[in-house]
Amino acid sequence: APGNVNLLLLGWYGTGKSLFIRDIHEKFPSVYVEGANSTPVGILEQIRQKIQETGSTRIFLLIDELDKMIIQSDDPDKKFKNQNALSNVIDVGARLNKTKFDIQDTGTMSYDIELKGFKTIATANSLKNISPLLLQRFGNYIEFKPYTKAEFYRIAVRLLVTRYNKSQDLASKIAKYLTESSPDTNIREVDKLGEIIHTEEELEAYKRITGMI
Repeated sequence: APGNVNLLLLGWYGTGKSLFIRDIHEKFPSVYVEGANSTPVGILEQIRQKIQETGSTRIFLLIDELDKMIIQSDDPDKKFKNQNALSNVIDVGARLNKTKFDIQDTGTMSYDIELKGFKTIATANSLKNISPLLLQRFGNYIEFKPYTKAEFYRIAVRLLVTRYNKSQDLASKIAKYLTESSPDTNIREVDKLGEIIHTEEELEAYKRITGMI
């Protein structure tokens, strides 16, 4: 979509939100950060570097677990300090400003870039730990709800075939094993087995090992 379109992927753990933005990061010019380990200053610098690298402001800012970008405090001003600063970065029509002094402090180098086409996609488990100011920057929420077993099986098969190039038969057997053996419908487990299981023999060995643990 044209313009600044910001999306918040909201919902249950293990529904594939992180996998979704990881795929975007692999396929499109983007900056990927984890909320718990990021600061607005660090994110700004990564954006600036990506703009210089691509020569375009049409990039994605991808923030995984945005609700973990908090400071432990009962004071909302302190708790949401970083999130409120981040809201200025992803605001519609935001401008990236940076002034850098040289070593001799004899001059400055300035960056003033209008972020046209800049889009933010973030994930969160809930709205509880997201500041009201930052929430205003997301015009759209997409809620990921827990899957039924039947939905999980279909998603697992498709993920294994399209992302990991498994045969339909092997993908079906891995998906069936996960659906029947786990009480939870966790897409992370599909992702994990997609990386390590390549044959039916490996799947059977994995079943034996996990059965002994």
